Amino acid sequence: QRFDDLIVDISLFRPGPVKSDMITPYLRRRSAFERPTYIHPGLRGPLQETYGVIVFHEQVIRALAALGGYTETYADHIRRHLDRDDLLPGFEADFIERAVARGVDRDAAAEVWHAVTQFASFGFCKAHAAAFAVPAITVVLRGGRGRAGGQKEDDRVGAAARAPAISVGNVSAHARAIR
Repeated sequence: QRFDDLIVDISLFRPGPVKSDMITPYLRRRSAFERPTYIHPGLRGPLQETYGVIVFHEQVIRALAALGGYTETYADHIRRHLDRDDLLPGFEADFIERAVARGVDRDAAAEVWHAVTQFASFGFCKAHAAAFAVPAITVVLRGGRGRAGGQKEDDRVGAAARAPAISVGNVSAHARAIR
């Protein structure tokens, strides 16, 4: 429906999110089949745009800062090292203790930490996803023209491309064959 939806789709429809089933809750909430939920009220701000589902690097940083009281710089340091099994136990213990000291229930802090570490296997920053979305939407709005290879390549191999139906603001492009 919106350009932001395409950015989220690019970030979610990848092996990691599929494997950890991040897509189902996002789509159910976005479609109003269920209400957004937040493990802790302090996550409403960082996760509101994605209905309570961690989708982007920036959200991990803001969630760690909000509940653990870290600076965003240090929260990003943690995020960048979530693939380091040797560092995870120390980060986890520190985050949970800091969150509890700030009034977060220990179980909620542990659940947030689990969500953050699940994100580590597939994380994307929003700007990176947007960089993929711009050429995708450009091709759609051009009716498929402008793709690598273009019309001449399609003719050479006898291919017909179909652009997906997508809406951006008040502009709509509908699927049609390119020949």
